[in-house]
This record gives sequence, structure tokens and C-alpha cells, in this order.
Amino acid sequence: HNMISGGWGGQNTLPHAKRGVGSGGGGAGDAGGGGGGGGGGGGAPSNQHAPSPFLAAPKCVEMGTATSPQLTVSSGGMLKHYEVPEPSLLAAFDSTTLAITGVKVAVIQAAMIAFVSHEPKWSQPKFGNKVGALYAMAVAKDVTIQTTKLALQRFSVRLVVLGHLSERAASKLAKDVSKSAVRKVGRAAGTKGPAAARMVKTGMRSGFLGHAAIFTVEQSVLTFVFVRNRGERPKYPTVHEKLDAQDEDRLFLLLTLSNLGKFAGSVVLGGVGAAIGTLVKPGLGTYVGQLLGDSILYLV
Repeated sequence: HNMISGGWGGQNTLPHAKRGVGSGGGGAGDAGGGGGGGGGGGGAPSNQHAPSPFLAAPKCVEMGTATSPQLTVSSGGMLKHYEVPEPSLLAAFDSTTLAITGVKVAVIQAAMIAFVSHEPKWSQPKFGNKVGALYAMAVAKDVTIQTTKLALQRFSVRLVVLGHLSERAASKLAKDVSKSAVRKVGRAAGTKGPAAARMVKTGMRSGFLGHAAIFTVEQSVLTFVFVRNRGERPKYPTVHEKLDAQDEDRLFLLLTLSNLGKFAGSVVLGGVGAAIGTLVKPGLGTYVGQLLGDSILYLV
């Protein structure tokens, strides 16, 4: 492995990478190379190879570009490769993605209609000809959430480029839990228990940005409606109008706390679901388990 790469735009950012510097105007040599002589050119690379990353520092190999940084880290005698992709903000508008979103929203709405059909007639909402409009709004909301998640992922990559977030942390926010579970079980010699225990944290981290996107969109809509209604309040309200305003304020606070609770709880349940799914079947079971854990609080 080449232990020194370009880093961000050619700048070496590895703290452990060392370069020999020549005296008297001599150029810099590669790792382990001596500096050039006085007034001479750069020092020639040493014949001695850099230490193996499996044994000693330097412990990482940087690759990639500023828009798609990657990192390989040696940990516990093993190389772990971290990729930090920067997705396109228009990915949610891809034809395949839109088709999947449309089917998903249709299934959810059909389930909701079937659920309320078992309620007493007087309590059933009258959808009428509003089903199409509700469906379109649900699709638009889902696409907005997906785009917000993509924006958060791009923001995490920007933080990596600026040096405010490590590549390791950013990669864990976008990790594929299915593949991660299979790798963990493989490293544990096929034992599911230890791998499932480690999948709790992995599932929580990988689902964090998705739940943060849901909270951001839900809270933004709630805040917009609250501010709009607050601006329509009369300047000199009656007693009943004051009570109504107080009720609106309390409802806004309760709904905000509910959104925060769903955000935090879904992150935890997603990790737990991923762990349980890994015990059943690493890979597919992990994905299904996390999906169920992620969704349960939003369906309550």
C-alpha cells in the first residue's frame, strides 16, 4: 500500500506521513527518503518500504477526491475501508426512485384507509374526491424528506472536507446495514450474537440522518402552520379567542415534543431492529428489522 496519497486536492492530510526534507534548497523526498544535498534536487526515495499498516503507524491510507473522500484504516490488525460518497440532491427525482416512492405511499395510504374502514361510521374521515390530492401531497412530502436526507449527507461530506468531521464518522452515517451485518458475522466466525450486539450502534448511526430528515420536514411544516395561524390572531382578542390561542400554543409544544420523541425513539428502535434481524438472518433480516424499527413510532 502506498502510505502517502494526495489527500484533499493534493494536500497531504495524514498526520503520520513523514517526508524527508533536504537542506540547502534540496527537495522533499518520499516517506523514508533523505533530503537532497545543498542546492541539489529532491531527495531520492529510500529503498526501505514504509511500515506495514497491519503492524504500526502510519495507520491510514487516504484516497478519493474532495467530493468523494475515502479512507482505509487499520484497526486491530485489520484494514477497514471507509467510503464517504457525496450523493446528488436530485437523486430522489430519479424515475426508478419516484416509482418506488409512489408504490410505497400508495400501499401506506391503502393500509390507512383499510384501517379506518373498521372504525364506526361516524368517526371515519370522509375522503371523497380528496384521495388523489392526499396521495400527491404524501408523495411530495416523501420526496422532500428524501431530498433533505441527501442534503444532510452532502453536508456531512462538506464537514469532512473542512476537517470538522472524520471520514470514519461520516461513513458510518451512510453505512449499508445489510452488508455491515454480513461482514460482522464473518469476522465473528459465523457467530450471530456478538455481531448482533454490535449492530445496535451501527443501525442507530446509519438511520440517524433519515430520522433527522423526517424531523426537519415535519417540524418545518408544523412551525409554518403555527406561525401562520399566530399571525392571523386578532389584535384585541376576546376571552374565547385567548383560550383558543393558549390551546394552539400548548398543542404546538406537545406536537414538537412528540416529533422529538419519535426522532430519538426511532433512532434507537432502528438499531434494536437491526440487531434482532441480524440474529434471524444477517443481511436481509437486518434490513427488514431496521425498517420495522424505524417505522413503528411513525405509525402509532
